[in-house]
Amino acid sequence: MKKALMVLLVVEMIALPSGASRVKTDGSAPVIQTAEANPTVDQVLEKYVASMGGRAALEKFTTRVMKASVILTDTGEAGTLEIYKKAPDKEFFSLEIPSNGPAPRAYNGKAGWVVYDPDEGPQDVGAKDLPAMKREFNFYREIQLKILYPKMTLKGREKVGAEEAYVIEAFAGDGAMERWYFSTQSGLLLRTDTPYVNDDGQSVLQTTFGDYRDVDGVKFPFMWRQTCPDFDYDIRFTTIQNNVSVDDARFEKPKAQ
Repeated sequence: MKKALMVLLVVEMIALPSGASRVKTDGSAPVIQTAEANPTVDQVLEKYVASMGGRAALEKFTTRVMKASVILTDTGEAGTLEIYKKAPDKEFFSLEIPSNGPAPRAYNGKAGWVVYDPDEGPQDVGAKDLPAMKREFNFYREIQLKILYPKMTLKGREKVGAEEAYVIEAFAGDGAMERWYFSTQSGLLLRTDTPYVNDDGQSVLQTTFGDYRDVDGVKFPFMWRQTCPDFDYDIRFTTIQNNVSVDDARFEKPKAQ
């Protein structure tokens, strides 16, 4: 189980190159192409930022603390998730399921570390994996998507639950690919698909977002559902706090025990 849990923690760091986007293992419906004119990528992203509350509202924050309850849906086991963020790119992310122990990862602005196995302790993140960690932990990610992913294509529309969404396929400079699904009505992000590699080969981590609530003038999703062949998590945030004190020591790699 420890190995399956770790997929959540490192999936961004082992995203597949662009060729993997042709592999469809999540069972999702084909992208819908319609006769109705679609907006441009820029228009979709601009509506996304506006729907969250606007660039100025997002830029007024410099720290964030997020805490959530987690359910491993196939067993019903409960755990916790804590996230500490500090602009421009520091983050501490820790998922803890009692049967597996704590599984933190962090980036201090220069170097990253991760606990793959609590018995082995923290390990340095390799140079080839750091770009993905930096993209994921960028504090202003929502307003810097075009910088982080210089190649984007609007692929059409697809249903996400009951909502229709514009589908954007985004490629980072190192070839890593993601698919993002933005509501055609609200503009909010409904889902992401991130390819990764597991023991069986290529797979996809699907994250669905919902229960958006206003916090200090910005809408945040208080529900995440993460699904892939290795695990199925239901994540419910209990608190999201902005501009609170966050000690830089939290992002530093712990000394070996």
